[in-house]
Amino acid sequence: MKSDKSYGYFRLDLDKYLKEHKFTKYQLRKKAALQPTQLENYCRKEIQRIDLAVMARICHALQCDLSDIITYIPPKN
Repeated sequence: MKSDKSYGYFRLDLDKYLKEHKFTKYQLRKKAALQPTQLENYCRKEIQRIDLAVMARICHALQCDLSDIITYIPPKN
């Protein structure tokens, strides 16, 4: 059986998106009803499983698409 890494992975670029669009973490935290540590974990890419409800709140607050803050990285052959 193949390992998960052999299928590629998703890269979360939330912190980069916030900086590029001059949106503060505080603004996002308030608009998306996120806990400070929860937002920090998403910005630092320290999450194991992405919560789609949280991602929906983030996208709604930022008025962006999921593809604006998350990228699929295919495996290297």
